[in-house]
Amino acid sequence: MQKSTLQEIIDKDLNKFTFSEFVKEDIYTNTDYSSTDYKVILYSFFRNNLTIKIGQKLTWILKSQNLQIIEFILNGLEHFNNLNLEYEIIVEPDHLNKTRTNYSLALWGDLDKLDEILKLFDNENDENFHKDRYCSNFLIGAMLSGGSIAHPLENYHLEIRCDSNNYITLLTKALSRYGLEYKIVYRNKKTIIYFKKSETISDFLKAIRTQNSLFEFENIRIQRDFNNQQQRLNNLDISNLSKSSKAGVLAKEMILEIKKNHEDFSKQSDKFLKYCELRIQNPDCSLNELAYLLKQTFNIEISKSGLNHFNSRIKQMYEELILKNERKN
Repeated sequence: MQKSTLQEIIDKDLNKFTFSEFVKEDIYTNTDYSSTDYKVILYSFFRNNLTIKIGQKLTWILKSQNLQIIEFILNGLEHFNNLNLEYEIIVEPDHLNKTRTNYSLALWGDLDKLDEILKLFDNENDENFHKDRYCSNFLIGAMLSGGSIAHPLENYHLEIRCDSNNYITLLTKALSRYGLEYKIVYRNKKTIIYFKKSETISDFLKAIRTQNSLFEFENIRIQRDFNNQQQRLNNLDISNLSKSSKAGVLAKEMILEIKKNHEDFSKQSDKFLKYCELRIQNPDCSLNELAYLLKQTFNIEISKSGLNHFNSRIKQMYEELILKNERKN
């Protein structure tokens, strides 16, 4: 099956597209899984999804809202030799969400042999969580059985729903193998393991070998981080401009006061007086802009620190006036 790009999926069905479906498509269209890979993927999927129905015939039931995942499970079962299974796919509407459909895969027949292959009900598989490939395949099964990921344009969030405490123990072992830090929350009587850091989500996609999804996620993440950085810089520029304007207006008021009432104002240096003149005329200018105007208008070269010294002198003279007035009163 040929992989679709993210944009192709969006163009095909804009209303129903989710990033989760894109990631899962990246999994079930992968043609490189071996029978060993399928054993672990299905082991993980079954451990988190399986319902056993005991009646006239023993039946295993798996559920999904994605028909392609059901087909992926059936394709995986075909990799096991001499396995005589019968199945039925049951289609039902989702009563909570009318836009979705629920699919159930009912299996019966050689279930004992399937259990021998997958080793669902013993602890033998627990010894394999030190292997990278094993943990990668286990996480693939987890993503297919209970995983969802938000679109990175909207939010950084990936979660896996766990149907049992035993599965949580296994899942956390696989996550720890890749050093993936997670958090746990309880919702609707289910345990949810989730990630909020974009770097962790990226590492998870890398761990489950979804190269197409990883590329799309990283591309969106880089663009989003760039846009956020630009916005922060713009906000910083606006903030600095606002602070500069307020400081300039305050300096203008102080200069006008000391020019009118401080006896030592006219005794200051020519550079100082020229700066005061320009500051009165240009209260919104930054110090860098005033330094440029001093050079262009009066051929006076002075650094930003020199202008800060002038500002300190203006403030000092203004405070002297205030103190003088207080003494009079």
